[in-house]
Amino acid sequence: MGDEGLVARVLLWAERRRRTLNPAVLQTILRARDHRHGGVGMWPPGSVVDLLLVRWPATGENLPEREVMAATLDTLWRFLRATGAMGHASADVKALTREFRQAAVLTWLPMAPPAPVPGTVDLQDRLDREAEVWNATANRERFWDREDEPSGSFSPPGGPGSGSTDPAWYAPSSPSKCAQVVREAEFVRHCLAIAEWAGGGVEVSDEGYSVDSAEDDGLACLTIAPDLVWITCVRAGLVRVDGHRAWSEVDTLATDEEWADLGLQLVVNLLICMEDRDAVLHAITGLFSPGFGGWAREVLVDCWWLSTANKQGQRAATPDPDASQDAARGALELLAFVGMLGVIGEHEYVPTALGHDVALAVLHLGLQGMFLEAR
Repeated sequence: MGDEGLVARVLLWAERRRRTLNPAVLQTILRARDHRHGGVGMWPPGSVVDLLLVRWPATGENLPEREVMAATLDTLWRFLRATGAMGHASADVKALTREFRQAAVLTWLPMAPPAPVPGTVDLQDRLDREAEVWNATANRERFWDREDEPSGSFSPPGGPGSGSTDPAWYAPSSPSKCAQVVREAEFVRHCLAIAEWAGGGVEVSDEGYSVDSAEDDGLACLTIAPDLVWITCVRAGLVRVDGHRAWSEVDTLATDEEWADLGLQLVVNLLICMEDRDAVLHAITGLFSPGFGGWAREVLVDCWWLSTANKQGQRAATPDPDASQDAARGALELLAFVGMLGVIGEHEYVPTALGHDVALAVLHLGLQGMFLEAR
């Protein structure tokens, strides 16, 4: 039976049971998987991660809403179970649903920008510009040159959308390992302190930033500019701005999954909002390679100096070795501050579980059109 016939059967089954199904999304799911797992009924562990982070981007189709994808997949899996068409090596529906939730954090993270904020023109304009970049067509030249070291584009080994040769690399880190990193990350603790400081309400300016200075209350951040920390907290949902008031939206973090999700939300939104992120993104490309052991500080300094993305580098119109070196070293310090890299010895930086998950998100967002342009 062809894909169209299968879609018709699943649709009829879903209608009789009043289950949600989007036929166009199901059609793309079937085309994206292309029977790579031994047929439409084979859904072994890892297949949902592979679908969302590797196969779907390769189709060039826009992602549907998260809820639409979730409902369509759930209906398909239940149809396969009910009709006896689910392969014997497939995971059960509950396990597939858990895997979907893990992969969805990486897939749909930027698709829900904060709701419009009355009276905060500059802040909302900045968020709108980011949404426009996300929604723009990705058929433009990639940000990094292909000759850069490490890999100079968001395409994983084997070409755009083909994925790593090791499918396990695309799986998110263990929530327990990631949560431990998030709990200890200085940046996350600082953002939570900002949200606690906002509490039941603080006054904000017309631009959406707090009038009172959190820095005056002992919450100064020496690594990241205060306005960038604030907009990251707003975008990640820790702080809500409405009119000329802002208040904390932090819920109790009870599980490892909640902590891991918080860390991913904060760090990826920070990267999206950064104005000068070229060297930071270049450092993150190292984590795209399975088995990457980390950066020695001076190795990144040398790689960044040679990169075409470096406005002060060797290939720039006006090279500035000191500025280039400072940018590379600062990138490593920032990634350590947010929890993506751990520091061993004096100048050695190794990826953490959070770093792996953020790198996955950046890779996927890059394939979808984010981070394409120098800023």
